[in-house]
Amino acid sequence: MATAVLLAAGSGERFSGETSKQMAHLAGSTVLEYSLNAFEKNQEIQTIVLVTSQSLISDVKQLVGQKFKKVSQIIQGGATRSDSSSAALNTIVAGPQEKGIINSCINALDHNEAVVTALPSTDTILEVEEGNVISVPKREYLWRAQTPQGFQLGVIKKAYELLGRVTDDDEFVPTDDCSVLLHFSPKSRLAVVYGSETNIKITYPADLSLAETFIHLNTL
Repeated sequence: MATAVLLAAGSGERFSGETSKQMAHLAGSTVLEYSLNAFEKNQEIQTIVLVTSQSLISDVKQLVGQKFKKVSQIIQGGATRSDSSSAALNTIVAGPQEKGIINSCINALDHNEAVVTALPSTDTILEVEEGNVISVPKREYLWRAQTPQGFQLGVIKKAYELLGRVTDDDEFVPTDDCSVLLHFSPKSRLAVVYGSETNIKITYPADLSLAETFIHLNTL
């Protein structure tokens, strides 16, 4: 069995809606409820650790109520994504070990130390510096990372312990948990499982309309 960490502490600066991105309504439910449902209904997930901002803790607790019984803890996140991940990891102790993608990640951990959901890039990606293109990486090597991401507990905890020792003058700024693992444990086996074009990230207000379309098509 596995523990899911759901990070819902982001400030949503790019979303810029009247309400927080997590609590924005989408086809009758909040964005957060859709994420919670994916893990609540998955038989491989035993518990959920939900990380949110201090300003939303009260609303999130009310939303979770008795509806999401797998939520074992609701904790306050940190200033950055990695701070929130670290806070969640500190609450998890080792125990017995969207359904299709979630199960693929869990199954991949039987043979790998970590796994990331991703899709091959269909676009040409440009590396830009100060407004100028400095390289065009080969598209065949580029994938678009999604969530969920999965890790063997001891491996990711060790990586975050090392991150906690980094000095302020270190230029490493992690963008997700996989980047933390690769930076501090580059020899760890990080596998890829296929994601989905409907497994979208809500970043901008327009993403709500796209997600609602997928919901009505029963593909999300």
